[in-house]
Amino acid sequence: MALIATHAPGSCSVPGGGPCSGGVAILGRVTPTARPALAVCEAEIRRWGYSSRFGDEACRQGRRQPWFRAVIINTTDSTTAVLCNVDAYQHTSRIARNVVLPVFIVKNPGVMFVGAHHHRNLTWYFDPHDAPAVVAEATRFVAHCRTNPDAPT
Repeated sequence: MALIATHAPGSCSVPGGGPCSGGVAILGRVTPTARPALAVCEAEIRRWGYSSRFGDEACRQGRRQPWFRAVIINTTDSTTAVLCNVDAYQHTSRIARNVVLPVFIVKNPGVMFVGAHHHRNLTWYFDPHDAPAVVAEATRFVAHCRTNPDAPT
């Protein structure tokens, strides 16, 4: 598992990213993972504030989807709404680019907020409407996270 520093355009990065010219605001570490047991998934989604009925339905929809584990870290001095995309790799070959990481699932109305100098953990699945089927073959991801400029305040 590798820590991937992600950045706004033009800021500092790690190998595979862009140029360096500033500080990193959002860090993302995303790895493929196995689907958790249904009860574990349902407990997690209830922790996010969703109903048991919604949790059961959402978790069952993910049974045949590729799952990921993400740790999103906010290094800024204020609470920040976050958006992330990933590039998917099968070993050294990129197999998908700019796949939406559904971090919005953790909070209605669909925005993940991360407190200043805090992190959020998320284990969830890729939405089949936003992710190509090939993402299921990924052995690693490179995350590109940023502040969500359109988030409600």
